[in-house]
Amino acid sequence: MKLLVVTQYFHPENFRVNDLVEGMVARGHEVTVLTGLPNYPTGRWFEGYGLRRGPWRETAFGAEVLRVPMLARGPGGGLRLALNFLSFALAGVLLGAPRLRGRRFDAIFVFEVSPVTVGLPAIAAKRLTGAPILFWVLDLWPESLTAAGGASLRRLLRPADALTRWIYRRCDRVLAQSRGFLVRLREQGVPDERVRYFPSWAESLYRPVDTPEPAPPKPRDDAATAYAAASSAGAGAAGPVAGHEGPDPSGGAGATQGRAGAGRLPATGVDATAAPSLAQACVPLPELPDGFRVLFAGNIGVAQDFPTLLAAAERLRERRDIQWLIAGDGRMRPWVQAEIERRGLASTVRLLGSLPMSSMPALFSRADALLVTLRDEPIFALTIPGKIQSYLACARPVIAALAGEGARVVSEAQAGLACPPEDPAALAAAVATLADLPDTERRAMGDRARACYLGEFDRERAFIRLEQWVRELHELP
Repeated sequence: MKLLVVTQYFHPENFRVNDLVEGMVARGHEVTVLTGLPNYPTGRWFEGYGLRRGPWRETAFGAEVLRVPMLARGPGGGLRLALNFLSFALAGVLLGAPRLRGRRFDAIFVFEVSPVTVGLPAIAAKRLTGAPILFWVLDLWPESLTAAGGASLRRLLRPADALTRWIYRRCDRVLAQSRGFLVRLREQGVPDERVRYFPSWAESLYRPVDTPEPAPPKPRDDAATAYAAASSAGAGAAGPVAGHEGPDPSGGAGATQGRAGAGRLPATGVDATAAPSLAQACVPLPELPDGFRVLFAGNIGVAQDFPTLLAAAERLRERRDIQWLIAGDGRMRPWVQAEIERRGLASTVRLLGSLPMSSMPALFSRADALLVTLRDEPIFALTIPGKIQSYLACARPVIAALAGEGARVVSEAQAGLACPPEDPAALAAAVATLADLPDTERRAMGDRARACYLGEFDRERAFIRLEQWVRELHELP
């Protein structure tokens, strides 16, 4: 089939849409991506990109990539972020969609982490090509506008809701990443027959691995190493919800953004179209402390509630056998670093920095528990943070300090322990409880985590469902 993917974010930014494109190409489909210029999460253009140089057409993962100009996110702030969102939507409609005139596609797939305005270029493309739209909702709008304290954006809720309903009405299928989204989509006027449950998955490299305690082999001096090294310069991935870094809908579990362009790696001269995927790259791990290791991997942002994590670590300060590890980067990292020093937690809480996605499975294998945290916001109770799938796939016990769907998945699978969000005492108790369990019980939790992943979130099963839905649309009268 011929698939058009519309997304504001794409390689070398690290989002799950990259894996979807790579997977669809591997399954023999012809994929075209309409996207912007990479600048997330730093707000600056990645190396090799810019308004003057583009590039406006390139190749990544075997797919054709068409880019449009847009305003970078910059250092933050609501106005700059709104202009970033609107500039991509406007350029996608006026400059991107016309480049597709006369081309045939079997479907248009929209990757919607915020903003919902990503649907506008897709609707323009539908009018020019006649292809049906499958709109994958990873952030609910307009709720995402205020999920992380964006009170100044509340005046936009009504027009944002109206825009969201308008976009949904023009989509042939609306795909929900969480069962918790289904009721809200119904409230926004999406008929049940057009809604499908389409959960996120983990990239194929996420699986149980055996890693010896000594540092793994040094990187090879070849294309795989160069590709991974060029991809490791950025920060932890997460969905860019308005006003904050978001609840990791992209599935980034500590993986980093590359700064080199797809198809060109200026620092190495390696052609990314010929280089192996990140799953094949060999990257050394940082040295880890001894003890019971609790690992948080991903975006260090407002939504991830680091005040609760650090308060829980304070409560367990005397448990020197419990080590809190944080792999990733983000807006809150300077604050977290300062708080570690201020609270005297340097001996039990460590920032590992940004790491490439390729190193995550081996890092997970050396952790005793994998931690996911979110603030106590109603919208977060409806979503499943993308890192949960990556955690489950690697067969490690999960500690879920959140409410709703994410906690339900962990609890029902008996894949770890769940506790309420924004409750340092409960989080500390969960960590201590897991640390005191016998190894056999923790291994059993990990086995159940892997079984849950294969049963509900398997990557190949997701791709098969997507293919079936596209065929289903073409069988309709």
